[in-house]
Amino acid sequence: MAKFRLAVLECDVPFPGVDTLRGSYGDMFGALLTKGMKGLPRPDSEVEVVVTKWDVVMAHVYPVFEDFDGLMLSGSKHTAFDNEPWILALIDYLSDFFKNSQKPVIGICFGHQIIARTLGGRVAVNPGGWENSVTEIQLSEAGRRFFGLPTISMHQTHRDAVMTLPPGVDSIGGSVACGVHGMYKPGRILSFQGHPEFDEETMTIILKGRHRDGYFSESMYMDGMSRVNWAHAGDMLATKMCSFFLDASRALGQK
Repeated sequence: MAKFRLAVLECDVPFPGVDTLRGSYGDMFGALLTKGMKGLPRPDSEVEVVVTKWDVVMAHVYPVFEDFDGLMLSGSKHTAFDNEPWILALIDYLSDFFKNSQKPVIGICFGHQIIARTLGGRVAVNPGGWENSVTEIQLSEAGRRFFGLPTISMHQTHRDAVMTLPPGVDSIGGSVACGVHGMYKPGRILSFQGHPEFDEETMTIILKGRHRDGYFSESMYMDGMSRVNWAHAGDMLATKMCSFFLDASRALGQK
């Protein structure tokens, strides 16, 4: 069986309760892409996703480029425009990656934002405020070409956003509150502001916990809960992510 070596840079641990239910971000991404592979035609549907997990916050460890086929960056409660030492080290690693490797990368939430910052984009607190739960994204021309759809819906929980795109990448589209919901550069970069790895169960835990802890007002909580069980594109996105990774690897002669 063919294998796809996925290196996950874990930029945080999942929200309490989500980690107990689903494990680390590396575990969640591994499960997501394993399911996504099965949505592809054979022989790609038989590719095994082999995950290595790298704690870049506390352990400050990173994979060697030659040891993986694709890279993923997780979400985080931390702010991508901060200058904490581990964030600056992550930017240094990504700068080296973009300079000295041609392998594909996918960024999720914080991961999306830190890729944008590394490449010269601007990340800031979103003027549109928080987005939570299932949100509809109006796809751009590039997004429509990639997904073959005019809109997609996915789970969100973010207050920061990419304000200015870096050179050479396209926005996949935006929502009412957030203009850049992802980035795309064929064969190289795919990112989402939202969380394709989240579902009703995990999002409910986050909404309840942040409401209980005082981060979300009653109205924010009720708004998120009103949409938490809406249909979302997580399974389709997983398959598109797998296709992106495999196509990029084939173009590089890795598979």
